Amino acid sequence: AAAPATQIAAVVDSEFPAYDADKSGALNKAEFVKWVTALKTEELKSTGKTLSTSEIGSWATKAFASADVDKNANVSKTELTTYLGG
Repeated sequence: AAAPATQIAAVVDSEFPAYDADKSGALNKAEFVKWVTALKTEELKSTGKTLSTSEIGSWATKAFASADVDKNANVSKTELTTYLGG
């Protein structure tokens, strides 16, 4: 089941600054990929599934393209919250 929107928004608010390395207020592709790779790795651990590094990288690249709704090569907090199901 998807996490409630308020829970997703809270996680984004609390963790976003840690991944926004350049403090731009948005995640560039490298910052986004780092974050979603960490999330995906945790998800895989909890389900016992595995993906190769290249499979995770490919998934993360597609996730960035999907999350970057306005196609400005950055993912804002709003875009990330929406992408994660908020």
